[in-house]
Amino acid sequence: MNAVPDPTPSTPLQRLTSADLNPAPAASPPRHRRLLTACRTWLDDALVPWVQGPSPPLDVAFTPLFPTLQQWPSRVLDRMLKRRKVKALALGSFLLLWLVLFSIVVHYSRFADRVEGIIPNHLSCDEAFWYKNNECGLDGSYCKPFENRAVAFRCPANCLSAGQIRNPRAVGDLVLSHLPFVVGGPDPYDPTNITYRADSFICPSAIHAGIVSNRYGGCGIVLQTGMGTNYPSSRRHGVSSIGFPSSFPSSYTFVPQTEYHSTACQDLRWHLFAVSIPFTTLVIILLPRLPAVAFSSLFSGIFFHVALASDPPFMEDPSGLVSRALSRFLPAAFIAAVLWTHVFKPVHHHPIFTSGTAIIEKCILFLGGLWIGALNNLTFDVLIPLDRLTPRDLNSQPGAKAALAIVIILLFFCALLQIHYLRLSGQLPSMLALYALFGIALGLLAAIPGNSLRIHHYILALLLLPGTRVPTRASMLFQGILLGLFINGVARWGFAGIVETPYSLQGDGLFYSAIPAFQPPPLVADKNVTVYWNTTALDRTYVEGVSLLVNDVERARAALEDGEVTVERKEGEVTFLRLGYVKDLLVGSVYDYTRAGVVDVDGSWKEPGKGWSR
Repeated sequence: MNAVPDPTPSTPLQRLTSADLNPAPAASPPRHRRLLTACRTWLDDALVPWVQGPSPPLDVAFTPLFPTLQQWPSRVLDRMLKRRKVKALALGSFLLLWLVLFSIVVHYSRFADRVEGIIPNHLSCDEAFWYKNNECGLDGSYCKPFENRAVAFRCPANCLSAGQIRNPRAVGDLVLSHLPFVVGGPDPYDPTNITYRADSFICPSAIHAGIVSNRYGGCGIVLQTGMGTNYPSSRRHGVSSIGFPSSFPSSYTFVPQTEYHSTACQDLRWHLFAVSIPFTTLVIILLPRLPAVAFSSLFSGIFFHVALASDPPFMEDPSGLVSRALSRFLPAAFIAAVLWTHVFKPVHHHPIFTSGTAIIEKCILFLGGLWIGALNNLTFDVLIPLDRLTPRDLNSQPGAKAALAIVIILLFFCALLQIHYLRLSGQLPSMLALYALFGIALGLLAAIPGNSLRIHHYILALLLLPGTRVPTRASMLFQGILLGLFINGVARWGFAGIVETPYSLQGDGLFYSAIPAFQPPPLVADKNVTVYWNTTALDRTYVEGVSLLVNDVERARAALEDGEVTVERKEGEVTFLRLGYVKDLLVGSVYDYTRAGVVDVDGSWKEPGKGWSR
């Protein structure tokens, strides 16, 4: 028989406790470790694969519209010019013809002008006989003569835009900005008597007087006429002049056009488009298989179009334009070659372009954008009222904040579009690394003490162009606009620094410095006025004295401790008074002035408004 197992255990039973019945849960990691683990998992499983894009990368090139029709011009050219040497000769002849026509138009636009047989003085759009505030010295001694001087002059085109004051400027008790600086105009009782205050910009005033046009510029003769009074305001030929109800020591008028003879005085920048646009269009359409030749021809032609015609830098001697254009072209061409190798070539060598099947679309998008960017002075500068992105400039310039918001929103959506295509084409990781380096470099530059970071539009173009390395319609447009902005920035302004001192950014703008106060109010007599200021209100370490402007002319400069000064006033005339602290009494360098206090015709005193003036 089988033995029955003994149910009694060989070892004594242990007593079970509550800890044995309910064991403690395993210890969980700290919260920050769990968060790091989750982030690492998300990076490895989601973000990194998304950034790397599909494998293999996709060809994101667009599908051309009507490819056979777009290819037709290059096919016709291939049939007509079958041999390579013939094509090269035809290309050389084509470019030579472009150069000859371009040179002829530029010659008659810049170098052949005469007024009464002599070469006129070439003026910038903000040229004047008199400088602002005390820059002409006491009683205007640095700006003599005040009368009996005739000057033959020539104005460029587009002076209603280029001849605007960019910083606040005082005229009497008004403080103005962002308009052509023209004070005066025709006498309401005698329209043939047209007189302007001597500090009015000559070219915008000549447009107001009908002597030259804003579209084509022109020549004239300006005649200084000495003391003037009661300059009226008016609107003529698209220019609104400023009124000034008092006297000024120097004025000018324009000699009627019927009294002199001038030749070749029109600015032919608009006529030159009839040469440049057809030739650049033909370069794109007829050279699809030679994108490097087309690119270099477009870059060179449009660069000199900007430098010599559409937006040339101001030079008193126009022959210096060629020298300056060449000095800026050589380094710009080197940068363009680098851009071609690393940015443009991967796109323009795509089969949809080299085969000619998308050449019309390339002409519209790339070349159209190139002209839009290169003509920045006629496009973005007009449509987007942004000058300097400082808080005070944004507050003072009408529409600047709204324009900046629109630009930021557009750039954001354009960036999203480019990120999408860069990811699909497998380029996003390298682009993110490149732009991280850009960000670090800009941060280091911004940290340089005593300087401010300044992203000029040619620098902005260089920063954004790498993000356009995909053969899409949007990229073609962006490439054209950005290359055009680079050309315009360098051809017009040169390679301006990416960091600048606050003083260079300020220009002739306000210091926002301490200003004296009229304390007590001026003592007004029939033929003079005594002005007082508070001598204890300022630390004298950086101030030697006070400058007094009477009707926008410096009439007195006194030591700070003097506390008062007496100047003449014309009886029965409004008198405008402004005070400012002087850094150096000998040189006359002044900080900001007060707004104008007004001595009315009856001798009553009106306190100046709050704020500064220049």
